[in-house]
Amino acid sequence: SLESIKIPNNVTSILYGAFDGCSALTEVKLPNKLQSIGPNAFRSCKSIKSITIPENVKTIEESVFKDCSNLDSISVDKNNKNFVDTGNCLIDVKEKNLISGCNNSVIPADGSVEHIGSGAFFGLDYIKTITVPASVKSIDMFSFCECKSLEKVLILSKDTLISTVAPIASDNTIIYCYEESKVEQLLSEFQYQYKYIEQQSGDINGDGVISDQDAIYLLFSYYFPDKYPVDQPCDFNKDGEVTDQDAIYLLFHYYFPDKYPIE
Repeated sequence: SLESIKIPNNVTSILYGAFDGCSALTEVKLPNKLQSIGPNAFRSCKSIKSITIPENVKTIEESVFKDCSNLDSISVDKNNKNFVDTGNCLIDVKEKNLISGCNNSVIPADGSVEHIGSGAFFGLDYIKTITVPASVKSIDMFSFCECKSLEKVLILSKDTLISTVAPIASDNTIIYCYEESKVEQLLSEFQYQYKYIEQQSGDINGDGVISDQDAIYLLFSYYFPDKYPVDQPCDFNKDGEVTDQDAIYLLFHYYFPDKYPIE
């Protein structure tokens, strides 16, 4: 069985399902001249732990690393202008589409991801929690299915659309959403396991805890409100307006809660 491969440098395309099911494959060296990778090209390559996308790749289809259960690291050559690897996620820059995640992924909340592609996290063995930022507008089918350790998925936007064609998660995963949101309507209609996000004052990013990350998010929201939406009152210093000073107050609250209380 195939365990390692260095694809020749004159190869410019990897076609549909080229290495599908090569479960013993642990190492893949992609050539610098590679320009496109077809769908399911490395599906069910369960022993691959890391992959690097070369600088000349222009097209990567969805489900390319679907069911790569041990994938821990995704990197993109820094000279590639079409894809990035922010948060250990493979992201199409132009389309703002998250093509693939891995066991160590954190979906970036900087507005660079608006769509989560089909099978993006499918079959990962060790990821336990996934937070879907408020910038994400849609989640495609099978995105979080067959992840045996995935306990919860938090969807932080009330307006994110989820696939109605096929499931986005398996029965072992609980999806958290806001009450009376579009997300809840769809989850209820298709009988997913779900619970409500109980957002407390100061939990700006909706991840269930107040931390310095909430202060950073609020600061970004002040300067880039369209990219970093906020759906709770944020005048923490009670001066009658929401500014960068409220982000600083929230940061102080995190470190000195008795001295800088919030209601």
